[in-house]
Amino acid sequence: MTRAGRWALVTLTAVAALAVGLYFGRHLTGPTQEAAQTLLQMRFRDAADQPTRLADLSDRVLVVNFWATWCAPCREEMPALSRSRQKFAANGVEFVGIALDTADSVQAFSREVPVSYPIWIAGTELIQVLRRLGNGPGGLPYTIVIDREGKIGASHLGPLSEAEIDALVARFAR
Repeated sequence: MTRAGRWALVTLTAVAALAVGLYFGRHLTGPTQEAAQTLLQMRFRDAADQPTRLADLSDRVLVVNFWATWCAPCREEMPALSRSRQKFAANGVEFVGIALDTADSVQAFSREVPVSYPIWIAGTELIQVLRRLGNGPGGLPYTIVIDREGKIGASHLGPLSEAEIDALVARFAR
């Protein structure tokens, strides 16, 4: 298969996954606080292959965006997430992208599309946690906001515009 054919297949798959996620999105259950605590304690790998946890950032509001390199809507919203991070950094807000992908794919993507926030890599164990976080269909992108007390204050399935990100985060920023 040619490179163009692979990209077409990847794009079609991502659009289908998003459509399914948006269709079934009305059936999302609310995130559980148990799932939030599990997520905060999970170990991820950063770009330097070092272990890291969201709990290490617990003094901040966390905007956590789950994405994958093959997900076209995920890729499209990343510049808006970067700009919003710059706007809210002084207010104790940190953005983190957690990729459901391979380290090699994420590293290659990061060279092509730099972002202003940390990108971490998750293993397949995250899929069940995402469902418990309210993302029953498992669609991407999926964004949650965790307040300073470690509670999930908001979640959104599907891409967000910069204005939507800013409005969502402004509710939690100091």
